[in-house]
Amino acid sequence: EKEGKGYVVHKGKPGSLYNELGYAVLSSDGSRFAYSAKVDDQWRMVVDGVEGESFTEIINPLFSPDGRHVLYPAMKDGVWHLVVDTTVNKSTGTRYRTPHFSADSGSIIYIDKIDDKTDTGRLVIWNIRLKKERIINSGATSFVLSADKSAVAAIVKSINGRESVIQFTFAKPDVVMKGADFDRVSNFLFAPTGADLAYFGEQQGKTYGLFNGQEEMLPEGLTPLDIVINPTGKSVGILVSAKNSVYLYQMFRNSGRLGNVYDEAEWLVYS
Repeated sequence: EKEGKGYVVHKGKPGSLYNELGYAVLSSDGSRFAYSAKVDDQWRMVVDGVEGESFTEIINPLFSPDGRHVLYPAMKDGVWHLVVDTTVNKSTGTRYRTPHFSADSGSIIYIDKIDDKTDTGRLVIWNIRLKKERIINSGATSFVLSADKSAVAAIVKSINGRESVIQFTFAKPDVVMKGADFDRVSNFLFAPTGADLAYFGEQQGKTYGLFNGQEEMLPEGLTPLDIVINPTGKSVGILVSAKNSVYLYQMFRNSGRLGNVYDEAEWLVYS
């Protein structure tokens, strides 16, 4: 800070002074930087020291994997926009949920037009120039990317409120695989490498673990907590709670058997 104002320092060089600063990020190689700053009661995204367009509100910026682009949601006149570099897309009445870049930095994915009653919105992919829109699903609640950012899994909700998981890749977004319908889906997770996916589905009071087309019903009374996929791709480890204790349970391996019991446990990993 200086004279009651703040500034961002990048590679030892101080930036301009501002009354208020927002979240700051670096590109993957550290060569570029971006942060939001308040200028005359409006927010601007400052990228590599250059101020962008004025907005009422700006959400945290994100650099593309190749470091060439930066995106951020921003509001103006009560309407939300998605901004990529200096391009502002069409407006939407609701906030954008979890925008991300694809691995090749050529596409952007997010959820928009969210219905507050159902908490669902459109799962949308745009090209980097914001000129080509592809709607994958209109009832998405959340999504995750694989570690290499090539594959996508999303929880979607049907008109009757049933939930399922869909999967696709950025390379072939038209090829969408849909899982079984459940009363509720939760804890979906990609493996650290590859596109292996695990998640839980609840149906008529019973909980099922699903992993790459396999399905296993958890013993009655177990509540799944942390989940991790075995690097071999042959099993899924979960911490489960039951009778005020925490157990290790491995789906698709030693099924039906509980491991050691603990009073408390978290951060499950495979070595």
